[in-house]
Amino acid sequence: GDALSAVLVNSPAHGTLTLNSDSSFTYTPNANYNGADGFSYKANDGTADSNVAAVSITVNAVNDAPVASGQSVSTAEDTAKNITLAANDVESSSLTYTVVSSPAHGTLSGTAPNLTYTPNANYSGPDSFTFKANDGTLDSNVATVNITVNAVNDAPTIAVAALTAFTV
Repeated sequence: GDALSAVLVNSPAHGTLTLNSDSSFTYTPNANYNGADGFSYKANDGTADSNVAAVSITVNAVNDAPVASGQSVSTAEDTAKNITLAANDVESSSLTYTVVSSPAHGTLSGTAPNLTYTPNANYSGPDSFTFKANDGTLDSNVATVNITVNAVNDAPTIAVAALTAFTV
C-alpha cells in the first residue's frame, strides 16, 4: 500500500473539526451544544479518492454550573434597598440561592433571590455580601454585591439636661 490521507468533504454543523497530522480527526462541539452532528470525508492515496464516508456524532448533554453575577447598588443612610440576586444557567431557570457571607454593616431579609438590605442605624460607607446559586446539582461561583450607603444630613437634635436646684 500507498500512503493514505484524509480529505474533509463536509464540515460538522455544530462544532469544529481538526484534521490531525496522522489523518485522524478531532471534533470539538460548540459551547453548550448537545445533540446530533456529523461530517463526511474521503481517503486519497495520491492518485484516486475513495467513496465518501459519513461520520455521525452524538454530543451528550452535561450539566454546566450556573454563573452568579455580582452587582453594585447604593442606598441612603437609614433606607432599606431591595436587591435581586442575579445568576443564570443554560440548562435550567430553577435556581436556589445561598448567602455565603453577610453584610458587616446591615442586615438582609426576604427570600432569595429577592432580598432587602437594611443598613445599621446612622451607618454610611461601604458594605457588601456574597452569594452563590445552585441548579440542584452544582454550585455557581461566589459573587459579590457591593453596597454604598450614602450619608444624609440628619436634622439637629437638642439635648436638654435635667435642671437641678440647690438650696443653701
